[in-house]
Amino acid sequence: MEWDWDNNTRTFLIVINYKCSNRGKRIWLNDTNQFKIDLKSQCQSDEEWSTFNFNYSCEWFYCNRPKTPPPGSNLKLKWDPHNWPA
Repeated sequence: MEWDWDNNTRTFLIVINYKCSNRGKRIWLNDTNQFKIDLKSQCQSDEEWSTFNFNYSCEWFYCNRPKTPPPGSNLKLKWDPHNWPA
């Protein structure tokens, strides 16, 4: 997982965005059984970060590496590993 924070700034109301580093993965929320593109945490007036569970993990959201059709099937795989959803 990656985030857009310098690890130093703790200014009130600053927001940190967390997202998965791997293309094709999203944050899996175990408690709600949902995927999220990103998670946000905000510095609050009590000098603590807004809470959310950091036990979430990055899981595959899209299928990747499709199988090549068998010979003689007259099917052609048209898939570009560099051009699929983020």
